[in-house]
Amino acid sequence: MANEQYPYSDLPEFTEANEDKNKITPLWANTYIRNTLNALKDELGSGPRGTAADLTTRLDLEHAGDGSHSLSLVLSENDIPDLPAYLKVNGTDHMEGNLDMRSYSLVGTSYKVAIGWNALEGTSYRTKIGTKENPPILPAMTTAERDALPAANGLVIYNTTENRCEEYGDGSWGAFGEAGSGHELLSATHTDTAASAVSRGSIIVGDSTPEWAELAVGGAGTYLKADGADAAWGALGDHDHTGDAGDGGQLDHGAALAGLADDDHSQYLLASGSRAMAGSLDLDGQDLIVDTDGDTYLHEAADDVVDLVLAGASGEFTININAAEDFSFLANVFRALSGSVIETDTINETTGAAGVTIDTVLIKDGNVDGVDVSALASRYNTGNICLPASAWWPCTTSGCSALTQTEYATNKQNIQSLDFDTGSDEFAATTLFMPADWNGGTITGVPYWTAAGGSSAQTVCWALQGRAYANDDAVDQARGTAQASTDTWLANGDTHIGPATSAITLAGSPAALQMVHLRCYRDVSEDDMSGDAKLLGWMITYTRA
Repeated sequence: MANEQYPYSDLPEFTEANEDKNKITPLWANTYIRNTLNALKDELGSGPRGTAADLTTRLDLEHAGDGSHSLSLVLSENDIPDLPAYLKVNGTDHMEGNLDMRSYSLVGTSYKVAIGWNALEGTSYRTKIGTKENPPILPAMTTAERDALPAANGLVIYNTTENRCEEYGDGSWGAFGEAGSGHELLSATHTDTAASAVSRGSIIVGDSTPEWAELAVGGAGTYLKADGADAAWGALGDHDHTGDAGDGGQLDHGAALAGLADDDHSQYLLASGSRAMAGSLDLDGQDLIVDTDGDTYLHEAADDVVDLVLAGASGEFTININAAEDFSFLANVFRALSGSVIETDTINETTGAAGVTIDTVLIKDGNVDGVDVSALASRYNTGNICLPASAWWPCTTSGCSALTQTEYATNKQNIQSLDFDTGSDEFAATTLFMPADWNGGTITGVPYWTAAGGSSAQTVCWALQGRAYANDDAVDQARGTAQASTDTWLANGDTHIGPATSAITLAGSPAALQMVHLRCYRDVSEDDMSGDAKLLGWMITYTRA
């Protein structure tokens, strides 16, 4: 309804047919609003703050002390039904033209202003222009909707597909905060660089401007150095050990090295001094020269073979042990000096069948020609003791036959034997006294025997064991382990010499001049000859001291 005191009846009428009361959005046409508010302002004048009937909840007038006034128009859902008229432009829900809000504001979160859009619904299009508590809200849309927009630099939206703010510029959309494209480090279009060319091997350095500048690759054999202010290339060259280490790559000291006279540098071997070497010296196949003219040196002739070459006129070297001349080599003669002794297990000839000439005090000036030294040593290093059958007697328990004498028919040869039958083991014993040159070690035995009944391939096993007795030793003590000699039958009435037994260790504490008690027997469990074995005796071998 219209009010005569406040002429605004010229405004278009509000009808329910063209607007939903619950979704009223005030659209202010510049001409109507300004004229109406001016008329209201003129009507109210400069009087005190008042309230107009019918506009109680819609107009708020404020009078200031300086004579100015402020006028706020307040619209809410409760106010809309009481308004006698409602502003419409051309009967649509949007406005074409300019809206000059100046100092006026829209109050309430349900009211929206859309700029450049033909729809007023949705929070995406609400624009609040005012303080920081009410910042603007960007239009929201999907990526597909964004791409359908006309391209224009400066467009800003909120992408609901990517959940981010985006802007359009330089022909494409991009997210807020994305890194921009950088410029080349060397580029004449930027003030922080002094060159734009890039060439192989160049480096970038800061110059005195300061700017980034190109430093072209240096020549061969140069290095990068600093002169205290700038980077530059320097040439390598020889220098002594006291020079600038940055100016050289080689050490050519020329004269004597200063600072080494005090003998305190453990990395060096001294030509003059007492420097000892820790570890090994690996020459890797090179010669080790040991004299000034280079004719005496160690040389690796082959893998694990080293030659000491003495090419000088004298060609002599001496081995000194504990400051005494112990060995020397001169004119192809190797000498043991100062009473030194050469000990060796084997002396071999260098020329086949030439033999070895030995000139010693023991042999005087004679030669040993063609002698098997090992056989010679064996011959004179052992002794033999013969024990015939007559030196043995049958043991009381399980003894063999008594000493039996047999005469052969043709030549009337008579022999004495101890006969051992084939039914069970039979034993015989003897006692001997060892010579003074016995070393007290092991002994061996060789059995001599014959047979009266036997056949081809049959064997006899003889065994020998014993004990040595020192002064005051009890006689009744155990013997040592027996060793056997197995021999094959040749013919009845023939002499059989069996193989030597293995080394026999005598029980007790054997030593020279001791009494030794021996026992022998036929071990029938280890042989198979059918007749009696007739023992003729044993040959005992011992080792001399």
